[in-house]
Formats: sequence, C-alpha cells, structure tokens
Amino acid sequence: MTEISTNIGMMQAEQGKWKDARANLEKAVRANPAMPGGWLNLGIFREVYEGNPEGARECYEHYVRLRGLRSEEVRKWLDRLGQSAPRP
Repeated sequence: MTEISTNIGMMQAEQGKWKDARANLEKAVRANPAMPGGWLNLGIFREVYEGNPEGARECYEHYVRLRGLRSEEVRKWLDRLGQSAPRP
C-alpha cells in the first residue's frame, strides 16, 4: 500500500496537485520508513516541486542510508545540494 501512495503522490505532483501529492508522499514514508523509494520520491518532490533543498537533502540521506538501488546517483545529487552523502 505504501508503494501505491508514493506513486499516486508523484502522479499528483505532475498534475499540479501539490498539497495532495505532499500528503501521499509523507503518508508513505510514515507508514513504511524502511522503503527507500518513498524517501526518494519525497525528496524529488521537495526539491523539484517545492524548491526545498534542505527537505530534499534529508530525504536523499534516508534513501542512501537504506541503500536504495540508485544510491550512487543520489549521492551525486547530495553533493550537488552541497553536502556529501552519508556512507552506509
């Protein structure tokens, strides 16, 4: 169910339904904080749609700590945001 919430959240963001998107993405990480994809999508939302680099950084750090499949790529995003990524 949490994977569905994060996917719906990203779809809503693309449709400009930012309040609903944020609610679904945050719901997904609260429901399953060990799911890397939820943190990745929430980070992307915060960075791209909200312009919130600090919030995005926090999410990306969670993603890297959870060893998501795209961790090396996300480490580069963290470097771009001005902070080195944590090493698992």
